Amino acid sequence: MKVTILGATGNMGRATIKALLPLPFVETLSVLIRSRRKEEAFRKTFARDIDRFDIVLGDTTDEEALSRLVDGSDVVIDLAASIPPHSDHDPKGAVAANEEGPKRVVRILKRENPTAFFIHVSTVALYGDRTLAHPIGKVGDPVLPSPLDMYSTTKARGELAVLESGLPRWIVLRQTAMFSDDLLKNNMNDGLMFHTRLDSPLEWVSDKDSATLLSRIVTAKEEGRLPEDFYRRVYDVAGGKRSRVYGYQVFSLGLSLAGLSFRKVFRPKDFVTRNFHGVWYEDVNPLQEMFSYQNDSIYDYFELQRKKHPLWKMARCLPQSFIRHILCDVLLGKNDNTPSLWYKRKDEARITAFFGGFQAYESLPSTWKDFPLPEKIPDDLKGLDPLYDRDKPEEEIDFEDLKNLARLHGGEFLESSFQKGDVHTPLAFKDQDGNDFRMSAYSVYKAGHWNNPSLSRLVWDFDRISKRDRIYAQVWLESHSIGEDVLYGMDENFLPYVRKGGKA
Repeated sequence: MKVTILGATGNMGRATIKALLPLPFVETLSVLIRSRRKEEAFRKTFARDIDRFDIVLGDTTDEEALSRLVDGSDVVIDLAASIPPHSDHDPKGAVAANEEGPKRVVRILKRENPTAFFIHVSTVALYGDRTLAHPIGKVGDPVLPSPLDMYSTTKARGELAVLESGLPRWIVLRQTAMFSDDLLKNNMNDGLMFHTRLDSPLEWVSDKDSATLLSRIVTAKEEGRLPEDFYRRVYDVAGGKRSRVYGYQVFSLGLSLAGLSFRKVFRPKDFVTRNFHGVWYEDVNPLQEMFSYQNDSIYDYFELQRKKHPLWKMARCLPQSFIRHILCDVLLGKNDNTPSLWYKRKDEARITAFFGGFQAYESLPSTWKDFPLPEKIPDDLKGLDPLYDRDKPEEEIDFEDLKNLARLHGGEFLESSFQKGDVHTPLAFKDQDGNDFRMSAYSVYKAGHWNNPSLSRLVWDFDRISKRDRIYAQVWLESHSIGEDVLYGMDENFLPYVRKGGKA
């Protein structure tokens, strides 16, 4: 078997390779590497097995490299992505990696290797900003990228390209937040850390568990144990109940390694109050039931870091006010991703998107006694109220189901008939703004996609749309009021702006 991996030099890519190498039937691993420098590092890491690799230099913008990469592949695993904070600082790169990359891979596979099993890794970010009113997420919840978030927006476009590809064997894995050895290093040196809503529901999974899942899916494919109805579906990749935390608890666990207190190092105004993305995934997880991959927890991870880095305890000797000064003022005080700098620079677009405006930011309390944080995760957790039967078997979805779904979106189903269960053929719809578009019944009914301006332009117009789109409103109005009327956008130079009222 030949397995192709895009994104092989990232944390999940390296973990996946380590999980695939012991499989005797994996004869060749075809990997795409962007530069000679990365190739040299890759060769050192996998020196013992380097003869099993077919290394192709290039990136997902290089059609010739992609063509050589997937030639003769039995399985193609797409892990390539530009993730935050890189997607924040290089939005053009996010478009190339997260949107254009999957579209290009789909196009090449359809032309040159249509029978390959294509595994595309997507993201929890597609579920938008969720609050404790409905913290449980699942496939079928509306796909609603957060405003100005290039990562979730471009990943949504890339995922949709896979769903609408017409390829006979694909799956999409909506990966939750992932922890790896590089987590602390990669996220503590950028203002991105302050984009976490403190009461946000976060569920984590380890890079090792994600790699275990992929290796077991590949093994099941080799052994002929994957039923036909496993393909052409979206799945959530979750860590399970042991990896559920609130947003602030991640920082608290990290600071505890150094004997520090979250409440003494940080202040309420440091962190955004909306426009994040995170859910606790539904307890019933088909992939866990099939492949039993959930082994590590977020608490296991921090305990391991405690043992691996005992020198962090030296921070106990320093005043916590000094730690705050170094972290928030010296290291991140001039970082473009830091909310306090947005406020100083009068960045109306970001302050509006992440706080609700300057007045909302200014009114945040300065002490924790006036900003209570949730302590215990409730036993009774709710998902979104079902407006239609999202769990209906695909073979039973009919004309009236699609007509009703389009009506809930404020749109219209334009077909005069529909063959019951034909969920992967593109169909004609009219969106809430009267625009005609084509999308499969699977995408709109089972996977939560629907046409909106963010699919084609850097515009997030959900304040206006949610006033008549009941499905989008479920998520949007959890962290926005019905009275808000703001259009969020980015110009041709990826500079953010807001405009009051009007249509995108």
